[in-house]
Amino acid sequence: MNRKTGKRTLIVLAIVLGLFASIFLFVKILVQDNVAVIDKSIKIGLFSWNSSDDEYSIEDLFKLIKKLHVSRLYHSFEDNLDSQYSTDLIKMAANENIELYYLAGKSEWGLDENATELKKIIDSIATSNLNIEGITIDVEPYLLKDWQENKKEILNSYYLSMQTAYQYAKSNNLRVVLCIPNWLDDVDIKILEDLIANTCDEIAIMNYNKKDEIPAIKSEVYLAMKYDKPLECIVEFQDVGTHQLTEDQTYANDGLGLAIENFNKLYGFYHYNKIGFAYHYATPLMKMLKY
Repeated sequence: MNRKTGKRTLIVLAIVLGLFASIFLFVKILVQDNVAVIDKSIKIGLFSWNSSDDEYSIEDLFKLIKKLHVSRLYHSFEDNLDSQYSTDLIKMAANENIELYYLAGKSEWGLDENATELKKIIDSIATSNLNIEGITIDVEPYLLKDWQENKKEILNSYYLSMQTAYQYAKSNNLRVVLCIPNWLDDVDIKILEDLIANTCDEIAIMNYNKKDEIPAIKSEVYLAMKYDKPLECIVEFQDVGTHQLTEDQTYANDGLGLAIENFNKLYGFYHYNKIGFAYHYATPLMKMLKY
């Protein structure tokens, strides 16, 4: 190699390295500024359990929504759609073009095959004529004290309860997003399939395992594809130790960057364009981002 050729090679190499460095720096800055680098066509959800301005204001909530490019909000109204806080939040969601869902659920509701409490909430949404798309059901029967001894019986009651609630919601023209853990296939794959097929319009998976996020939801993704249902991958941001969360289950100490990077890998692996992403939940994210 002569001197001129060698010089040209070094210049080209320097330009290429510079481009890679600038791309990396650009992405890194986006993540450091807590701007989600997820494709805009992907639906991004946010869970919000605050039903008053005790923890944060509506203005701060929507600053967070804008910062994270959230397109849908799952909000706990705690049976109070008539409060000023609820009225202002619903109005703000409509103004900002944010899909709004009523977030609700208690473990014991999974034992009520008549879905009494869920029907009450569905009635309140349906009669309110407010800008609420539907209900996000977060009923966790595995937190009941009898779970270990009666898994099959409890799961069967849970399925019937969710099926009843879904049918009632559909009769009122409301959508249902059902939240489930990422391990139901290990307990009863048939119940998991029935839940996805017959109890919701969308499934939201609490995928709280940073090391195995992709394989942990393989059954759920397959079934979502089989029944043409959207699937949302929920990631956790509560502090380690909260509700016995371990370092492997939450991104509290990792920040947004790793959570987004891992989701991008998951999305690329499955190639299913109905996979979405959701943050759990607003309060720890407010703390993380120092609102």
